[in-house]
Amino acid sequence: MDQPRIFELDVTQDLANKLDPFQKIMDAVLNVKDNDYFVLIAPLKPLPLIGIMKAKGYKHKMEQLDKKKYKVTFTKREDFM
Repeated sequence: MDQPRIFELDVTQDLANKLDPFQKIMDAVLNVKDNDYFVLIAPLKPLPLIGIMKAKGYKHKMEQLDKKKYKVTFTKREDFM
């Protein structure tokens, strides 16, 4: 099995500028293979995105980094969590 890659995307600035980062996120996810990790940094809990990613077969783990910053790691790896 190939070494897993980590793709990280921070959408904090997009949301601060009132830009919808959904398409940027979906474009980034296109590069993520089953063995890889996609890490999203956002100033809020991306609950709608979690539902969409779950429907695509992803598991997730969410961490609150500080008062207004969340890190959500998505993967399809069986050994995740």
